Amino acid sequence: MKRIGVIIIGLLLAAPKASAFEPLPRQEVSLSYSYVTGPQFALFWGGIFAPLFSFGIYSLDDFYTTGQFSAQYHHSLGKRFMVGCALDYEWDGLAFKDKDDVRMDGMSSAHFATFLPSAKLYYSNRLHFSTYCKLQTGLMLAISPDTDTEDLSGTTVESLWAIQFVPIGMEFGGSGLRGFFELGLGTQGLLTCGIRKSF
Repeated sequence: MKRIGVIIIGLLLAAPKASAFEPLPRQEVSLSYSYVTGPQFALFWGGIFAPLFSFGIYSLDDFYTTGQFSAQYHHSLGKRFMVGCALDYEWDGLAFKDKDDVRMDGMSSAHFATFLPSAKLYYSNRLHFSTYCKLQTGLMLAISPDTDTEDLSGTTVESLWAIQFVPIGMEFGGSGLRGFFELGLGTQGLLTCGIRKSF
């Protein structure tokens, strides 16, 4: 029984004090790069299943992507909470070949531009390391060549609902400039890394 009491007291002494939670900056801007994004996932699996619908006449030859670039802004509303928005862009494309392994002319491709209002909640905020979660939801525009025209001079614009949930985000560095890494699910993808300036 004494041993349990000693362990509990030790844990209480080791627990971070409330004063260790640093105040959030009033504003922050960030630039980031994401991979394994929602558009990449959808387009890639579309290319995988395309041969089924062509009965084997066409198959996927290559997959191209820029990855997703993002600029974000957040403003503090309290000790642990920030709101803001993100502007994202990426380009993805597929190239196909026929049953004789001859690459087809042209490529199936699309530009994806996304606007995501954002809410960010900090689990902890220390001087050199912080953890947080984030939820973003908004509108994505998928802009692709119009395949109904012979010269592909036109474009088709499709609006889609977009969402990104980040259960684990980590910041590291100083009080003004930090790097960050996020594990998420949705439009911005599984892996995001970037740099953030606070002021």
